[in-house]
Amino acid sequence: MNTKKVCEKLKISYKALRVYEKLNIVIPQRDKNDYRNYSDDDLLKLRQIIILKNVGLELKNIKRILDKRTYESDKIIHTLYLQLKVIEAKRIQLRKMENVLKEGINEALNKNIEYGNFFDKIDNSIKESTKNVSTWIDKWGFDTWAKSYDDCVKKDGADTLGLFSKYDFILESIVRKIGDRRKVIDIGCGTANIVKKLNQNVQYTGIDQSIEMLILAKEKNKNIKLRLGNFLDKPFIENEFDVVISSFALHHLKPDEKKLQ
Repeated sequence: MNTKKVCEKLKISYKALRVYEKLNIVIPQRDKNDYRNYSDDDLLKLRQIIILKNVGLELKNIKRILDKRTYESDKIIHTLYLQLKVIEAKRIQLRKMENVLKEGINEALNKNIEYGNFFDKIDNSIKESTKNVSTWIDKWGFDTWAKSYDDCVKKDGADTLGLFSKYDFILESIVRKIGDRRKVIDIGCGTANIVKKLNQNVQYTGIDQSIEMLILAKEKNKNIKLRLGNFLDKPFIENEFDVVISSFALHHLKPDEKKLQ
């Protein structure tokens, strides 16, 4: 796609495209007449840049984020997931900024304060919150773990903490408890290894917070439903499922999160 069409499609300026090219963020190929020709991958990256800029990230941070994330497959899923994580981080940032401003109001209502120092404190809190938006991490490292997950669980008790001891035995025990129930939701499904042990009549839905786990589950099982989420989400209609299952996931919760609602 040529530069004019890209600008019209994405509502972006010529100047912005040149800046991204100069910074080696998006570098389009050239056609035989030396005109820029933007690929579908370039357009995906430009969409990411637009989202990231809209939540306040600087171009140097955007470049760092995009340079770390190069995907050969499932690019649309990865693109949307990255945008989701940025929005989540921005939401946390705004909540912190809201609390800082509320605390400032309460302090101003109840104290005689010095104008300059007071606003310096608020400005520093907001700057620190903004700085943290581009540095979020996956607490448990699920996404980096996904590719080796299946090998890990196959080695009975081989992991340091013994989290996957008697893995197959436990999955088979869960299958027996499911019995003849048809609609099953698996929370913290990982790569959905339990599916191969289920009756073919079972309608399986898997939920996990790792996009990489879900992508591997999708590759292994073409006819199952998958959702991005975690234990604390409630994205389904009440009584939609006959049984809720979960295996090898409770140890990732805090004690107060393990209580059934």
